Amino acid sequence: MVIEELKAMAGFGAVKLEIFIPKNKYKLDESLNGKVLLSGGKVNQDIVVLNIRLIREWSWECYSAGMDMDFGPGIPRAPYSTHSVSVEMQYELDEDKGTDEVLKIKLGNNIKVHPDEKKEFPFVFNLSSIQKEKWVNEKWKLQARADIIFAKDAITEQIIELVKSSKARQR
Repeated sequence: MVIEELKAMAGFGAVKLEIFIPKNKYKLDESLNGKVLLSGGKVNQDIVVLNIRLIREWSWECYSAGMDMDFGPGIPRAPYSTHSVSVEMQYELDEDKGTDEVLKIKLGNNIKVHPDEKKEFPFVFNLSSIQKEKWVNEKWKLQARADIIFAKDAITEQIIELVKSSKARQR
């Protein structure tokens, strides 16, 4: 049994998490209802806290162009003194990206999970407080995480799509 406990600490034969939601696309004036299924592994495990988070991965890109021009014959020379014509354009990519935890729900704490036991934890996210930003690429996902004492935490993720509703404000 000690070997099974050591395996579970490393994540082999440990508790598993699954996220169940009725659909993968939501409007910002909806509520996202679902449940997290916690399945026991091969040994007893103690979970300190079980939570689910709504995470936004964002990025934006901005391209800028620079131009150098040399003016040649036939163009008034005023401040320019070159006799050849050349145009050089340089495109530069400026980008930024990050990850934000937008919403978080604590589903339970101090949970004892026995081998092959199954527990369900319902959750509801009210999406009306979320505002999509113009010119920002956004990817959304749900992440359930079970923090397990002295062991590898159980984590699962599910990608979802959030679309602007007619009532939603944009920043």
